[in-house]
Amino acid sequence: MAPIFAYLGEESSLNDDLGSIGILSDNVARFGALQVYIEHRLYGESIPEALKAKNLRGYCSSAQALPDYAEVLLHIKKKYPADSTPVMVFGGSYGGLRKPLDAAEELKNFLDSFFSVAAQYDRPPRYPVDPVCKGIDSAPEGSDVLDKIFSGIVAYFREKPCYNLDAFFSAETLDGWTWRTCSELVMPIGRGNNDTMFLGF
Repeated sequence: MAPIFAYLGEESSLNDDLGSIGILSDNVARFGALQVYIEHRLYGESIPEALKAKNLRGYCSSAQALPDYAEVLLHIKKKYPADSTPVMVFGGSYGGLRKPLDAAEELKNFLDSFFSVAAQYDRPPRYPVDPVCKGIDSAPEGSDVLDKIFSGIVAYFREKPCYNLDAFFSAETLDGWTWRTCSELVMPIGRGNNDTMFLGF
């Protein structure tokens, strides 16, 4: 029996993801699957006004979004009819941090976030680990560690008078993510002892 492939949207507009979710489109023909992409509530076009209204912010949660996904999938199963059709769910990220630079410790935090975000959102070979690493490797001979790191940042963001991690994400993503991490989600802190750009859980 052909399955339903359901992508559950993350903390941004679904439009941000459609061009990069290859696992669904790469396998749909092989399995004869129906592809379904469901945007997380209060992201996309619905978020700007919703987050401004204090009485609506509480609806921007995973507890509210999960029933949305279930409702959409139940509707599809009823419409087609496909009651016994298996559903394979593909999840979106709940990752993202922002930190302006005001002090040495904040520079460390920015770099920590920059490299972990680069690793999490990597789409080889174009974005962003490959150009960052090539930038580091192409730093002039004799460069110290900070110069090499800066070369990686310039390779990704291009040369600017100021660098901000917010450039990775839309204002919509950052506003919604800030609300969710303050209201319901516990995020891992630190890298553990693995000494890489990948989070240690």
